[in-house]
Amino acid sequence: MAVIKIVQPTGNKAAIALDGICHQVLALGELVEQQMDLAMMALTKGDFKAAKKSFNLMDQINSDKASLDHQCYQMLALNQLGGFDLKLLITVIKIIHELKLIGQLTEAFAKMAIQFSNDHGIPSIYHEIETLFNRVKERLQLTLDVFSKIIIIDIAVTHVHKNDDCSYTMFLQLTTQIMNDANHIKRNLRILSMAKTLERIGDHAFHIYKELEYLTRSQYTIEQ
Repeated sequence: MAVIKIVQPTGNKAAIALDGICHQVLALGELVEQQMDLAMMALTKGDFKAAKKSFNLMDQINSDKASLDHQCYQMLALNQLGGFDLKLLITVIKIIHELKLIGQLTEAFAKMAIQFSNDHGIPSIYHEIETLFNRVKERLQLTLDVFSKIIIIDIAVTHVHKNDDCSYTMFLQLTTQIMNDANHIKRNLRILSMAKTLERIGDHAFHIYKELEYLTRSQYTIEQ
């Protein structure tokens, strides 16, 4: 397993401030993970309160994102950053944006989940959705762990490929159900929409990973 470690400069105010921003990004990531858990609870238990908490967390995510944006651009304006510090700050700005997009998709998933539970009850294909959710969340957690250490681990790419395979398998299964069961087309299309939303969340987590890969290797790796 190849591991690349980046040693950050210490002992100056800019580096200390940048480190503080990075810790806030991790806190934002944890908030998004909490939002995802609440959205999934809304589906599995038909819990409207969990869905509402997920919606409310979006307000905090937006607020934290705006605060981090302000800090990042202020640092760019007031400090002559160069080298790794400048690349890291630009990467942070991109990560913040991706996390907000994940939050928005999670909010949409929670809305679909609570509507689906009210109309249809817990779906029979729940376990497949849960599996996809867990893989997507694992991808986000792994990516945030990479960011917390500022390292790149080859196994991360392996997990991404497995997640994509899981998404494809679920879409194939749902499509087959739709073709074979005309009475539940609307229901299955809703499930398919939820699965697609989870896939998009995973895509944004992967975008974060690619930014970190670019940060440490200075170029994107072309997937084989």
